[in-house]
Amino acid sequence: MSSGCSSKYILKFLQGSLTTSAKEYEDLMSGGYDSKFTTYADAMANNAAKIVDSFIKDNGNKYFSCLITEPTLCKSSMQYTT
Repeated sequence: MSSGCSSKYILKFLQGSLTTSAKEYEDLMSGGYDSKFTTYADAMANNAAKIVDSFIKDNGNKYFSCLITEPTLCKSSMQYTT
């Protein structure tokens, strides 16, 4: 295939890809996107603290070099009475 032809084929492919993406976006927006986003937002809000905590424990020393000297209360050491 000559280099002049490859540009035309690539452009045709990209046009099809853009058309498909635009159609999928329109379908998503007209098909109850708000309720799907609410589910996503709730999942993120419910798991964000665990995800950040896990990341800091696993990777914190790569990005931070500080020492925290203030007292903290860890949830794992808390005892609840009824």
